[in-house]
Amino acid sequence: MPSGKPKVLLVDDQEVNVELLDILLEPLELATYKAFSGQDAIDLCQENEFFLILMDIQMPGFDGFETARRILDHPDTADTPIIFITANVHAQHFEHEAYRSGAVDYLFKPVDEHLLTSKVIVFQRLWEQKRALMHYQQSLEGLVELRTKSLHETMKELVKSNQVKDQFLAVINHELRTPLNGVQGALNLLNDFDLSSEQQELISAASSSLHHLVDIVESILLITETNVNALKPEKKILSLRRGFNDIIKYFRNSASSEGITFNFNVDPQVPELLMGDLAIVTRVVDSLLSNAVKFTREGEVSLSIMLDDDFDLMPSDEERVAIRISVMDTGIGIADNQRETIFKLFRQVEGNRNRRFGGLGIGLPLCHSLVSLLDGILTLDSELNRGTQVHVVLPMCMVSKSDAQLHSDESEVCSECEGGSRNVLIVEDNQVNVLILKKVVERCGYHALTAVNGEEALTVLDTSAVDLILMDCQMPVMDGFEATRRIRASKDSIKNAPIIAVTANTTSIDRAECLQAGMNDYLSKPINFDVLKAKLSYWLAVT
Repeated sequence: MPSGKPKVLLVDDQEVNVELLDILLEPLELATYKAFSGQDAIDLCQENEFFLILMDIQMPGFDGFETARRILDHPDTADTPIIFITANVHAQHFEHEAYRSGAVDYLFKPVDEHLLTSKVIVFQRLWEQKRALMHYQQSLEGLVELRTKSLHETMKELVKSNQVKDQFLAVINHELRTPLNGVQGALNLLNDFDLSSEQQELISAASSSLHHLVDIVESILLITETNVNALKPEKKILSLRRGFNDIIKYFRNSASSEGITFNFNVDPQVPELLMGDLAIVTRVVDSLLSNAVKFTREGEVSLSIMLDDDFDLMPSDEERVAIRISVMDTGIGIADNQRETIFKLFRQVEGNRNRRFGGLGIGLPLCHSLVSLLDGILTLDSELNRGTQVHVVLPMCMVSKSDAQLHSDESEVCSECEGGSRNVLIVEDNQVNVLILKKVVERCGYHALTAVNGEEALTVLDTSAVDLILMDCQMPVMDGFEATRRIRASKDSIKNAPIIAVTANTTSIDRAECLQAGMNDYLSKPINFDVLKAKLSYWLAVT
C-alpha cells in the first residue's frame, strides 16, 4: 500500500464484505487498510492517519458503536470521520445509535457503488484541503523565520550608521511586502474553496491579523516617504463611493464582531467622480476608522462624506470642491491635556489607555502629514468618555465631461473583457508570488506563462505569443527595468505589449522609474486582486 496515497480503513468481520468494498473503491486509487475486528481497527488507527473509516456495526467483540467511541475518544483520532455500513434498513435505533457514537453518515447493505464512491470522494477532498491548510501554515512559519533572520542581519549592518532610521524602515518594508503578498494572495484564494465553518473562522482570523500587519507596514513606509519627501500625490479620476468599498466592508465586519454599530453615508451632492490620490485618501480613512473601532467598546462608529462650503479654496485654473470626510465614534475620548501628544510620531497618551489598547503611535501623526500633503486640514474634537470626531477637509478637482466619459468607457471595457485566449507572461523570481499570480490570471480565463527573471522572459518572448506582461522589478540576473527597456527596443511586435510592473517599492520615485523604463502601469505589493483583474481586463482590451 503506497504511503503517499490517502488512506481509508475498511472494518468488517466478514472478509468477503471487506474485499467487496476494496473492489468498489479501486478506481479511486486509495490506500485501503483492512480490519476484521474492532480491536484491529483501533490498533491500525494508532499507527496510521485515515481520512475515512467505513465500518460494519455488528461484529464480535467490540461492535461498530463501541469501536467508534474508542477511536473518537483518542485525541490523535478524534477528528476521523466514520461511516457505518449496516444491513438493518428498517432498524431506526441503529441510525440513532450510529450518530450518538460519533459517526458522520451511514450506508445500507447491499452498498450502492455510486453512492459509496461519491461519499468517499467528498471526505477525501475535505482531508486534502485540511492538509493543504496545515502545509501552508508550516510554510508560512518557515518563511517568517527566514525573513526574521534576514531582517536581523540587515539591522546589524544598518545600525553602524547614524542615519539608520529611514533607511532601515525602507528595507523592512521592502522585505515584508513580498511575503505579505503571498500570504494575502493565498488567503484570498482559499476563500474560493468549500471550507468548513472552522476553516473559515481560521482564515477570517488570519485575514484580520494580516490586515493589521499590512496597516502597520503601509504606515511605516508612508512615514519613511514623507520624511525624505519621496511621496508625491497623484491626480487621477476616483470615486469615493466605490473607492472605499473594501475598507467599508472590512470595518463593518470588524465593528460588528465587537458589537458596535457601523454607519456609512455619502451626501448626494458629492460628485460621483473627482480628481485626486485615492490611495492616500484611503490610507487616511483606514487609519482613522481603525482608531475609532479600537477605542470604542460600545455604541457606534460612523463615516460620512459631504461638501464643505466653508473651506477656503485657493484660486486655480481647475474647478474645485472641498470634500469633508468625518469619522465619529462613541469611544473613550481624549482628555484636553493629551491632545497635543497624539499628533507626535511614536508617542501615545499616558496611563491605562496605552496599556489597554496598545499601538505604535503612528496613526494620527501620519494622517496629519498625509492630509497636509494633499493641501487639506485635519481637526479633532473629543470629550473624555464621550467619544471623538475627526474631520478631514480636502480640496479636489472636478472631472470634465470628456474625462468622465473616457473613464466610463474604460470601466465598460474592464467589465466586458473577461477571459479569452490571451497569454499573460508572469516575470517573478519569488515562487510563492508566481503561484498566486498564476492562479489569479487563470481564474480570469487567461493562459499564464512564467519566467523567473528578465533574461528568461526575453527567451519566452522569442518562442511564445504574449499579449501582456506582469513584470517584477527586483530580480536576479536581469531586473524588470532592463528587461522592459530591451522589450521596448525590440523590432518585433512584442515591443508594443502592455507591461504592468509588480513591485514592492511603491514610492512616487519608484513609480516614475517604472514608467520611464517603458512600463504602462504598476501594481503595489501586497496586490489587491480586484485591482489586478481590472488592470488585466483594461490593458488586454485596448491591445
